[in-house]
Amino acid sequence: MKRLLITGASGFVGRHCALLAVKQGYDVWATRSGRSRENAALDVEGVNWRTVDLLKPGGLEDVLEEAQPTHVLHTAWVTEHGSYWSSPANLDWLALGARFFRRFSELGGQRFVSAGTCAEYDWSHGYMVEGTTPDAPSTFYGRIKLAHHQSLMAAAEGLGFSAASGRIFFAYGPHENSARLIPSLCTSLLANSYAEMGSGMFFRDFMHVDDVASGFLALLESELTGICNVCSGEPTRLLDIALALGRLNGRAHLIRPGARRDRESDPKMVVGSNRKLLSTGWEPKVGLDEGLSGAYKWWSRVL
Repeated sequence: MKRLLITGASGFVGRHCALLAVKQGYDVWATRSGRSRENAALDVEGVNWRTVDLLKPGGLEDVLEEAQPTHVLHTAWVTEHGSYWSSPANLDWLALGARFFRRFSELGGQRFVSAGTCAEYDWSHGYMVEGTTPDAPSTFYGRIKLAHHQSLMAAAEGLGFSAASGRIFFAYGPHENSARLIPSLCTSLLANSYAEMGSGMFFRDFMHVDDVASGFLALLESELTGICNVCSGEPTRLLDIALALGRLNGRAHLIRPGARRDRESDPKMVVGSNRKLLSTGWEPKVGLDEGLSGAYKWWSRVL
């Protein structure tokens, strides 16, 4: 049986990956940084949880020694909404990667997949294709993530294991940070309050987190190396997202496009090609209308 270590497995993407990996027959070891009531719900049969601060000396090494993973899905990173774009903690996670890759190799690890980001691309191109669109991140977060990917690929080549980075675009669904677009719209609408937003005229590549998780597991199982977009491949206008949510409970009149100023630096379109991931036999299952309805219902239960 393949022994899989998932870091950051109580996070937005990681938790969905962990539960899916159990269903797919992996021997799953998973890390979380703390125990909370919400995280306790993840204590399901088949997941060997370890509560650990991976950035503390010895934390990572202790988990690796115990788990002895053949496969790794590395989703842990600094994720505080807004601040992660410029947080110095990005450097801590970059430094952790070097130790991670080396010890994984020394323990005989075979396959390492890391969660990357579409922010590693040059967004001025609008449509992102692996190996074609330049890597030219405009943010500190994107630059450090790119450096992490480059060090992973160098380590894989030099130390003899297989590796890939899955670049996430705009994931949404249960457990998403409440400050992000879709949760913020849901919470305003559920409170019968005006849902203020920018013009809504930008296009983004949204994909339900269940499909993101299945995409990562497909990438892990494949022989693909290097960069692989984990995305829907479909452009969706932000205003259409907002109006769709508003219609779910007859509150589309509460949507207020233009109530906030658009950021001048925001590109009109950020969409990825998913042809490389599709080559594994994977395909997204959750349609946008179904996913938005599920997200709205989830927020109605937890608020």
